[in-house]
Amino acid sequence: MFYVLKETTALLGKRTVLHLFAFFIISTAVKLFQIIPLAMMMPLLRVIANPEKKGLPGKMSKILPENVAQQINTLLNQHDVQTIVVFLLVAVIILMVIQSIVDYYVKNALSTFINDKKIKLSNTLFQGYLQSTQFNYKDPIGKIKLGCTNLSFILETLIEVLGKLLLMLVLCFVVIYAFSLPGIVFIVTIGVVTLITNVLLLPKLQEIKHRSRVEINQANRKLKDSMLAIKEIKTMSRERHFFQRYKNNELISERQKKAHKKIKLGIKVLIPIARFGSILAGIIVALYSLPIEKLSLFLLAFLILSAKLMNILDGLIISSREINEKGQTLSLCYKTMLHYGKEALTTSSQKTILKNNIELRDISFEYNSYDDDDCEFTELEEEEEEKEKEIRTTSVFKGLNLKIKKGQYVGIVGKNGIGKSTILDLLVGLVQPSHGSILIDGIPLAEIDQKLWRKQINYVIQSPHMVSESVLYNITLGLDKEEIDHQKLDTVIRLTHLNQVVEQLPNGIDSVLGVRGTKISGGQTQRIGLARALYQDSPILLLDEATRAIDAVTESEIMSDIIASRNEKTIIIVTHRIDTLKQCDNIFVIDDKKLRAEGDYTELSKTCKLFRQFIDASQNFASSAETKTPAIGISPSVI
Repeated sequence: MFYVLKETTALLGKRTVLHLFAFFIISTAVKLFQIIPLAMMMPLLRVIANPEKKGLPGKMSKILPENVAQQINTLLNQHDVQTIVVFLLVAVIILMVIQSIVDYYVKNALSTFINDKKIKLSNTLFQGYLQSTQFNYKDPIGKIKLGCTNLSFILETLIEVLGKLLLMLVLCFVVIYAFSLPGIVFIVTIGVVTLITNVLLLPKLQEIKHRSRVEINQANRKLKDSMLAIKEIKTMSRERHFFQRYKNNELISERQKKAHKKIKLGIKVLIPIARFGSILAGIIVALYSLPIEKLSLFLLAFLILSAKLMNILDGLIISSREINEKGQTLSLCYKTMLHYGKEALTTSSQKTILKNNIELRDISFEYNSYDDDDCEFTELEEEEEEKEKEIRTTSVFKGLNLKIKKGQYVGIVGKNGIGKSTILDLLVGLVQPSHGSILIDGIPLAEIDQKLWRKQINYVIQSPHMVSESVLYNITLGLDKEEIDHQKLDTVIRLTHLNQVVEQLPNGIDSVLGVRGTKISGGQTQRIGLARALYQDSPILLLDEATRAIDAVTESEIMSDIIASRNEKTIIIVTHRIDTLKQCDNIFVIDDKKLRAEGDYTELSKTCKLFRQFIDASQNFASSAETKTPAIGISPSVI
């Protein structure tokens, strides 16, 4: 955990780390200030226990400089007992109040400082996520937020813990110095008790709790999986078997809970008894080692200091558990945080605009995967489960070569799962090839300013995401109304045939689409996605089955209009529609991890067997679809 903490804290920067160290020094000094009022309790207790002795205790006189000790003793001997007691009580209370107020302001300042740095770090990491070329982390945004929150909590708590730890060590020294053998007995006994409970018993408790959760979740998952076949269970009269399995699950759950509860209750009972025994052991030793006239002073001072010491110890134990728990979660997030932290700092000097061609040269691409498990584990348990699974490497491309000229309308065809969408992801820079280079006018994409490159691209996927906002918002995607070019907006609505859809909506272009566009059809969603891309008017347009949900007639008209108005726009499309492919300047046929053929529709139809098979399959599918369901144009069932 300390390695993880060191690596993630480094993301905050050296200056922040120095500020945190300064806070640690100040916070520790404020905590050590508590020693002064506690020390003032000693002459107070001495006066209360023996009114005739108004001076400082012998050992305290030895600690202070001789002249200071003499002045204090002279001052105390000049006044009566009542005045001394009142003065010392008021002084102790005032010092405690001052210490508490200063401690509050220091903690508040530390919390504010760490919170500001947490927000700044979170923003930096999210910026790195937006700039990143890799997206191989589960829920990166969630891990960024969780990681930053846990890091800030750990740093704040750690500064508090270290300060308390130092205070506790000083108090231990005071107890041993003041009470000699009884103090040593108390410190050793309380130390042994703490060691047993925190090193032996509590880890055992956590292990049982973890094992219990895993067993219960595994049993529940199997039962839930079985219940998906409820029809078969009923028709085969297997209800009794699954009822018995449910009962067994409950028995497992209760057995694990009982074991956990027993240890937890045992610890709760053991700790107070052991602590009382520690104090009692110190008192018993004192009875045999101190004169009877000093016992009353010893008992008062010993009880006050031991109570303070155990109070600090309780705080340390609770804080250390919290740090350990947050540290385990931070361990799950730190790789994601480090990756996006580096991405945020990465800048590219090369800036380029496509002038000639895009080339994929000798590209190999593979990815790692494993079977997902639907078990309802916590994030930590899920991470542990993943470590035990066998990773499977899948190769998508091996030695892929293709070149796309600026201004071309290019199609990519191949079997499902062959890697057509991966080619588009590679062009955008969303994934990196395992081997080979992506060249933009001869310059490797890795050396180009990624942000500038992506500004030149609009990428329309098969299911574009719709925000629960108006049609206008979803097309312009966040632009203020004053920034919207209405002439361009009208053009893209006409090109994508959205005008017919907008006319049917109750509030026209200001109609809200619902969560994820649930109030419109799939074809209408795709047309809004196309309109969004065309409105941005970037020089490169990538379409990944972007018209699949649109009927063939409307799709052909839309693509014809887009091509006719494209000027020098480079369009790369993945599609199964034959009419769309007929309009392409060049078509790439992908099979068996490589480019197998390229050319226009007429040329490939004559020379490429794979392409002819693709055409036949597409025609058969289209005929089958038309037989089962009639072609549908614009869906009237909108909002």
